[in-house]
Amino acid sequence: MKSFRLRRTVGKVAGAGLVAAVALGMTATPAFADTSTATANAATLSIGGATALTTGLCTSSNPGSGANNTCNQTPNLTLLGTQTAITAGLLVQQTVARADGTSAACAGLVGPGGTIQIGTAGQCTVSGAAPGGVQLNLGLATVHADAILAECTASSTGGTTRSVQLVNATVALLGGGTTPIISSPPANDTAINLGALVTATFNKQPATSPAPPAGSVSTSALDVAVLSGLPGVPPLIHLTVGTVSCGPNAVTPLTPVIPAAGAPIAIGMLLISGFIGWRFWWVPRQAGTVEA
Repeated sequence: MKSFRLRRTVGKVAGAGLVAAVALGMTATPAFADTSTATANAATLSIGGATALTTGLCTSSNPGSGANNTCNQTPNLTLLGTQTAITAGLLVQQTVARADGTSAACAGLVGPGGTIQIGTAGQCTVSGAAPGGVQLNLGLATVHADAILAECTASSTGGTTRSVQLVNATVALLGGGTTPIISSPPANDTAINLGALVTATFNKQPATSPAPPAGSVSTSALDVAVLSGLPGVPPLIHLTVGTVSCGPNAVTPLTPVIPAAGAPIAIGMLLISGFIGWRFWWVPRQAGTVEA
C-alpha cells in the first residue's frame, strides 16, 4: 500500500511537472531588445575650436524595453551670453528613443510663443511661432524666419532621414533687398560664401570620409564659420544652430527561451518527466488501480 501511494505521489508530481513544462514552452516568448538613441543641440558657439557657449545636449536612449525615453528642453537664450548672431527667437531641443528601435531628434530656433513636437513617425512639427520671430545677424546678411530647425530619424532596420526646416525664412543682404529662402534646403546649401572670411551653410552635413557608423545620421540647420582659411585649423568663430543626430540603433536578434547549449538537457528532462508521468500515473489509472 505504501509503495502504491508513493508511486501515485511521484506520478502526480511528475505529471504536474510535465504540464508546467509544456505550459512554459507554450507561453514563453523570445525577448526583443532593439536599442535606440538620439541627441539634439539648439546652439553652440566655439572660438578657436573650443566651445565657448552651448545649450548642451538633449539626449534619449532606450535599451529596447519599457516606455519611450524623451527629452524636451527650451534653453534660455541667455545661455549663449553676449553673442550677437542670434538676436531673437526661442531655443528648442527635443529627442525621443523608442523600444521598437526607432529614434528622432529636433532642434533649433522658433519664434516667440512657438513649440515643437516630434510625431509618431519622427516628423518635427512647429506650432504657435510668431511670424519672423527668429532673427540672425550674420554680419553681411540678416535672416528672419518663423523657425529654423534640423530633424532626423533612425531605425534599427538601418533606415535614416535628416532634413532642415526654414519656415517662412528670408535673407536680407547688406545694401540689398530681401530674398525668400527655400523652406527645405538641400545638403550643404551655401547661403554666404566669402571664402576664408565667412561662410554660412544650411543643412550642414558631416563629411562622408571617414564614413559615420552604419545606421546613424546627423546634420545642422545652420553652420556659420568666420576666418577659416587655414587647412586643418578650426575657424576663429564657429556657430551652429540646430544640430541633431540619430542612431546607430542596434538590431538585436531574438533571444531563445532555452539557450541552444541547454536544449539537449531540457529535452532530456522533459522526456524523463513524461515517462515517469506515464508509468506511475497514467498506466495505473488505465488499469483501474487508483484508490479512492
